[in-house]
Amino acid sequence: MKTLHIIASPRWERSKSRHLGEFVSSKLGWEVITLDLYASEVPYITNNIIAYNYGFFDYANLSDAEKKIADVQKNILNN
Repeated sequence: MKTLHIIASPRWERSKSRHLGEFVSSKLGWEVITLDLYASEVPYITNNIIAYNYGFFDYANLSDAEKKIADVQKNILNN
């Protein structure tokens, strides 16, 4: 089973939640995908991106900036 470990603490190595999340993830024995929001640049999600994610909007109709967002999301989901 896969699990997504999202790190959103701005305290970096002093973060208790970061260490707790890593500890729990290591004990589960699952494949862990880590998304560190402070190490990655995750762009803002727009209404068109939400519509695209639900299949109500085509990739070709997204703006260049929105395509970058969609590509980041696809990369995260495919890991």
